[in-house]
Amino acid sequence: MSSALERPPAPPEQRQLHLPTPAKRFGYLVAAAANSVLLWAVHRLLDWGWPAFLTEDFEQVLGIVTASLIAGIVANLALAVHHRGRSRALADVVTAAFGLAVGLRMWEVFPFDFTGYATDWSGPVRLALGVGIGATGIAIIANLVTLVTGPQDDA
Repeated sequence: MSSALERPPAPPEQRQLHLPTPAKRFGYLVAAAANSVLLWAVHRLLDWGWPAFLTEDFEQVLGIVTASLIAGIVANLALAVHHRGRSRALADVVTAAFGLAVGLRMWEVFPFDFTGYATDWSGPVRLALGVGIGATGIAIIANLVTLVTGPQDDA
């Protein structure tokens, strides 16, 4: 039974563009701006000598970190325009894949040196990297399922 207050369904030939709400659009734009600031900062960390535990080996991961931040910027700008269904899942798969690549490269290079500290943080940092890599892998799988089986963008 339908109510008089319900909106009638749109004709099937009409495609609707799913624009994000102003609050979501603002959030995506803030995220893109934050990634832009991080992109600027990450290229200056070694020059600043901060954080002290970061080694010169960080240059070996800088390329993939840069690519990941740029992917995040592009994804957030795209989601500020269109963010429903498979578009969102695709953006999540791409950014998570870059995040996974960053985690794996960080694990391989491990550009950290904690010898100047009272506690050797190498173990906990490796554990955090491992948990992050595993969780990101799960996120990629979940978003691939959504990408394949989720609602169409125009539905």
